[in-house]
Amino acid sequence: MIWNSEQLLFKKYILIKQKKLNKNLIMTTDETAIFTEAKNKYVSSLSNMHYVFQMTKCCEYFDWIVILKSYTCNDLYKYITNFLQTQKPFKIFAKDSYGNKLEIVDSTLDLKTLLLTNGNFFKPIYGLPHPVVYKLYIDDGHLCHG
Repeated sequence: MIWNSEQLLFKKYILIKQKKLNKNLIMTTDETAIFTEAKNKYVSSLSNMHYVFQMTKCCEYFDWIVILKSYTCNDLYKYITNFLQTQKPFKIFAKDSYGNKLEIVDSTLDLKTLLLTNGNFFKPIYGLPHPVVYKLYIDDGHLCHG
């Protein structure tokens, strides 16, 4: 695989974060500018073919997942199963502004149809100029304390 300069900078950044690369090799100002521009370009291009979901657990822990718009609800369940590295059953749901829940069932319904037909449950959680991110809730059966 041939890496371009933006990919190399990203790899360097990840290795520094994972403490596998000497911290003395911190990015230069030019590298930081290139990395920031590449990251911003990548994030802004996500919405063309992908949905970004903020997966939130009951304890308010959250993480983002990026999934193709062509995926089905079944694909979403598979993706989250892999992401959470679990085989335990869990539920995915969305909430509207009144707190009503919409459970997302493991089905062949495509995500685009799900979002379009349930617009009151899927509103961007961050305002412009930020990319569109939708919030999903995960109930994995763990009780949250605190």
